[in-house]
Amino acid sequence: MPCDWVGRLRREYEHDASVAAVGGAIEFVSPNWKGRIFTRVLLPLVNHFDRANRAGPHLWGANLSIRRSAFLAVGGFDPRFSLQADSEISERLRSAGRVLLLPDLLVRSSSRRWNRAFLSSCFLFGMNFAWYQIFGRPMCREFPAIRELSAAAPQASGPRAKTRPPAAGSRRGPPLRPVLAGSLVAGVILFVGYRAVTPRSNEFGTTYWHAATPRRVVALTFDDGPNEPYTSRVLAVLRREHVRATFFLIGANVRRYPRAAAEIVREGHVVGNHSDTHPFGFALEPARRLAAEVGAAEQSILGATGVLPHLFRPPNGLRSPWLMNVLSRDSLVAVTWDDAPGDWDRLPAQRLVALTLRAVHPGSIILLHDGMNLTHGADQSPTVRALPVIIRALRRRGYEFLTVPELLNQPPYLRSWMGRHAT
Repeated sequence: MPCDWVGRLRREYEHDASVAAVGGAIEFVSPNWKGRIFTRVLLPLVNHFDRANRAGPHLWGANLSIRRSAFLAVGGFDPRFSLQADSEISERLRSAGRVLLLPDLLVRSSSRRWNRAFLSSCFLFGMNFAWYQIFGRPMCREFPAIRELSAAAPQASGPRAKTRPPAAGSRRGPPLRPVLAGSLVAGVILFVGYRAVTPRSNEFGTTYWHAATPRRVVALTFDDGPNEPYTSRVLAVLRREHVRATFFLIGANVRRYPRAAAEIVREGHVVGNHSDTHPFGFALEPARRLAAEVGAAEQSILGATGVLPHLFRPPNGLRSPWLMNVLSRDSLVAVTWDDAPGDWDRLPAQRLVALTLRAVHPGSIILLHDGMNLTHGADQSPTVRALPVIIRALRRRGYEFLTVPELLNQPPYLRSWMGRHAT
């Protein structure tokens, strides 16, 4: 455990009274070949999805803290079970305030469960989480205990202790077939998951994440708005710096802040569709539900701004073959990004600036946020403070700013909305 663990957590609570719980990440030490499949392949994939959930992440029991008032308000831990009690209380705590995960706040834990019971632990953990999401209660009460093996286990004596010596030239290690089978399965999961998750993929259909150009041009994009007062503050910075940007709007937020949405268009910026309610795991929903989300957002944006977006940004950047088919039938273009400083986490403005400048290149599409999912009034002040610094630093490097349609040579809006299959 890091020596400043308590201090880091305390500062988060003191900084923001709305924070209900704060946790960090886990570093699993001394994994064997099976443990490495979990820690280096499956866990990063799980973390990517979980941390992209704007409702809040699931905290790890080995590295979490809860504000006392929030803990009491949600009724504490459920005493009926211990397996994934951390995930269960993380979801209930969202009603009491914000749940934060600090990726750089690491504690170390043993890999023994994944080293010694990889398949059964993965199955139990996955099934239990799915069961809880479907039925509101866990399938199993607790994990079976897995003890660490002693480095020098005592040897039995007597006639029964005799073992057959290994054949000449043989060596100990995992059986070949399970290794190959496990590697193949992990490889398939990793490949398919990566192609769905990464914003830089055309695996399921044409997606634009940058422009192939030698010109020093970039596009600033803002997701999850409108969100007042921060959308207006972003617009004020862009007006002052004479920059036009692209805003991917959530339909439900447009209905709450129609004037802010209209102001974006009045000031010469482009608006795109970012779904109607930004559900987590959006791309995995049935096609009919996806079409309804896309269509509802188009209509809300049209009602507030008078335009029908041609650009669609998938929530969390996640795509599926059936989502891409819906977009194609609706004549929408999928746009992701290749420069994301991660302002959905609580990062200071100077860190956002550094991360943006580190990844930028000619043709970059930069992802920032003026809102945060459906959280009205979500504090995006670090982004607002970072924005003018990013703009001026890029100008010193010779960059110009374009809207996404200008960068990609795509029309910004549709002439009409068909969307008949959404009804």
